[in-house]
Amino acid sequence: HFFKGTIDDQTLWVGPSLGHAIQPELTLGLGVYGVYRTFSSFQNVYMGSEKAAGVGSRDLKYNNLGALALLGAQYQPVENWNIGLTIQTPSVNLYGSGQFHADVVNIHETQGAIAEFLYADDMDSRNNIPAKMTLGLGWEKKKSGALGLDIAWHLANSYNRLEGTFENTSEPAIA
Repeated sequence: HFFKGTIDDQTLWVGPSLGHAIQPELTLGLGVYGVYRTFSSFQNVYMGSEKAAGVGSRDLKYNNLGALALLGAQYQPVENWNIGLTIQTPSVNLYGSGQFHADVVNIHETQGAIAEFLYADDMDSRNNIPAKMTLGLGWEKKKSGALGLDIAWHLANSYNRLEGTFENTSEPAIA
């Protein structure tokens, strides 16, 4: 048996941010980001015995552009201690495209070879980054050290990356 797989997943966030001290102990911030993502995965498998064998591969590629915002507040109730809260909006999809290709060939001693090929080249891709809230607590002493704790809550998300139609079967394709 043989299995080989690769995954390349890259995300780039670019955008302006602004912070302002409302009072000496209270700071507010806002950031708006364009989020560009490229994803590629490939798997190849071979399984065989004396009487039967199977070979298959799966190739998934997509890229997309989305946008999201972050709001934040930091409060210093006493010297050396900070409390922070950030709220991240879910991403809004601006553009995305992708492709999916899969093939399976089964070879059996008595039945011969059976092959199945699926492909979709013009699929819609979405950048599904869920909303998130983070609460943080930090302690710092200048020129001595710092310690922090963050608790994050990610809201529900759909992990369907691509939607389209298989070109050789006209069946809906979701990956």
